[in-house]
Amino acid sequence: MNETQLLRIALLVGISGIICLFLLSKTIEAQKINIDEITGETIGKKVVIEGTVQEVKHKKDITILIVKQEQSTNTISVVVFSKNGEENDREDSEDNIVREGQNVIVSGTVKDYYGVLEIIAENIIN
Repeated sequence: MNETQLLRIALLVGISGIICLFLLSKTIEAQKINIDEITGETIGKKVVIEGTVQEVKHKKDITILIVKQEQSTNTISVVVFSKNGEENDREDSEDNIVREGQNVIVSGTVKDYYGVLEIIAENIIN
């Protein structure tokens, strides 16, 4: 084999691998779990939880939702970053579509914030 053939084979294998990874990433879903199952082992993993918003805290660039599940005694903080760097401190904002008492489905990544586990929201369905 000459150098040109090896280069073509390497490109073909590389492109095939990238396509396979792309297709595989579309089939991977976040794991739906209970709040009680969120531990140090789930840090960095994508999860989906369903629960009721107990409290909504508005900060400058983030909104924090305290979510509780009916079958759990624990709650978890769900951090929602503002999309445009806008301030989130107006509780009566029309953009504020999540309210206390609402049932939500949250998908996001578990993070450790100074020893407290929280979910960085990627998607919230209410």
